[in-house]
Amino acid sequence: MVLNAAVHPSLPYALPGSFAPVGTFCTAPNLFWCAAGQPWRDLEAVAVAARAAPGTLAYGATGVGGTGHFGGETLCRALGISLTHVPYRGTAPLMQDVISGRVPLLAHGIAGAVGPLQAGHIRPLAMLGPKRASELPEVPTMAELGRPVPDSGVWFGILAPAGTPPALVARMSRDLEALAGTADARAKLATQGAVPDFMGPEPFAARIRAELATWRDIAQSVGIKSE
Repeated sequence: MVLNAAVHPSLPYALPGSFAPVGTFCTAPNLFWCAAGQPWRDLEAVAVAARAAPGTLAYGATGVGGTGHFGGETLCRALGISLTHVPYRGTAPLMQDVISGRVPLLAHGIAGAVGPLQAGHIRPLAMLGPKRASELPEVPTMAELGRPVPDSGVWFGILAPAGTPPALVARMSRDLEALAGTADARAKLATQGAVPDFMGPEPFAARIRAELATWRDIAQSVGIKSE
């Protein structure tokens, strides 16, 4: 939602003004990976190869202006390297080309990558967010590698229409927080590579404003445009 607003010149709504943010429910991290058949064992090895032949290495991501695209571009900026972005219409064709060796690198979340990871077809190199993932505790964050990047992971939340009575927003927010804290929710989210991550109305609105400013700046600086 925020990324769309960052790359589309005009939308029929404003963020967050057209809505009454209720709260976030969960988050799912974004990662940078390489195909298992590639020689790189860590991100620095990728950076060395990219600097040796600028623009020749490519990374795949689903679509233009999505979390993978933004994650890959922020990684390039942080490392001072140039990688060619190859957009795909979906995860399945992206994984097919990565596994076959047509595209050596990819930026993608854990969801959709579990099968190829468990089969040993792809190798995680870095978390494109502030925390390590419990499913992949050995994978460092970009900040731990000395190259911090904005968090390009996915959050899921609820927004009501602007003008929703504050008492109703507060009630929905309490219900959402209670639901996010249940064991059943944690178990089901874990199957999608996500974790409960509640944030109330005011912090949620502040997060939207901050992320919108960040992604607009990055979209303009690296030339990410809507298709």
